[in-house]
Amino acid sequence: MRLFFALFTLIISASVSADQLRIATWNIENLGTYGRGSDGGHGEADLPLRTKEQLNDIADFIRDDLGSDVIALQEIGISHAYGPVSRNTQLDAIVKKLGSSWKYYLPPVPYNHTPDSMYVGYLWNTEKVKAIAIAPMRVPQVSLAGAALFSRTPVIGYFEAKDKDEESELNDFALVNVNLAPGQHNDENHLIAMTLIEYRLDDALTAMNINEKDRIILGDFNDNPQKVSETGTLKYSPAMYYHMAFKGYMDYVPADFKSTRMDTDLNSIVDHVLVSQAAQRHLFGNRAFLWLPENAPDSFAEWRETYSNHFPVSVVMNITEDDDED
Repeated sequence: MRLFFALFTLIISASVSADQLRIATWNIENLGTYGRGSDGGHGEADLPLRTKEQLNDIADFIRDDLGSDVIALQEIGISHAYGPVSRNTQLDAIVKKLGSSWKYYLPPVPYNHTPDSMYVGYLWNTEKVKAIAIAPMRVPQVSLAGAALFSRTPVIGYFEAKDKDEESELNDFALVNVNLAPGQHNDENHLIAMTLIEYRLDDALTAMNINEKDRIILGDFNDNPQKVSETGTLKYSPAMYYHMAFKGYMDYVPADFKSTRMDTDLNSIVDHVLVSQAAQRHLFGNRAFLWLPENAPDSFAEWRETYSNHFPVSVVMNITEDDDED
């Protein structure tokens, strides 16, 4: 296990060039809310809110180690809301440390908001990308197959690579940040939720005046299509991924990632990146990159104290002139 993680850390440490973007998804585990460290796995403990020093460490990690230009974040609390504008004081501190070129978005507070509610949002570097439009996706508020279909509303982000010389329109892309129902046994729930996201995405983008086929659906799916039972058969249904493959999406998270979070057995691949056929043309390679701390897995408990029980997953996009009609 240790050799596997060591090899993968070396692979992920490769930096992107000036003509590339790194797009990441990261469940940052209860940022600004209580309950951090309570859901088992390596480093399970009653962890308090992060300190100023820990928030600075997260900012340094995002800039210097992860090196991402756009991050789809999950498990973000909302500290203050001013009409449609939502803020998280801990994310404010991270952005302050990152510098003035960094911005973030959190969705408006819904009617059923509570202090421990968590949401998905985006963090991006305005020196590398322009956020053209970001908005929650309209989805039905119903429960099916044992859980709420969308306990955390997906958020669409429409971004464009930034040309510093402002001479060309560079490639743009639509992201859909999702955090599906917790509990990997919710196979039918996840399948139905993803089917609705894909089915309604055209209309959702049209409502935002967006015509874009380069699409990436990413986030914490709480769904592990690779896990095998004691009898050697698949423990959970892979139907969601078969359906999305039929619709032209490729899952860039392979089985050899072993685990994207710190569950006890390190066999939980729950963070995924589904890439449309149009977007696949612009990505480097055909698989995502998994970031892991050094000396894994021995360092996991200590790493979790500051960062998260999930590891960031990212893809690299080659920056080219815009080649689609939007």
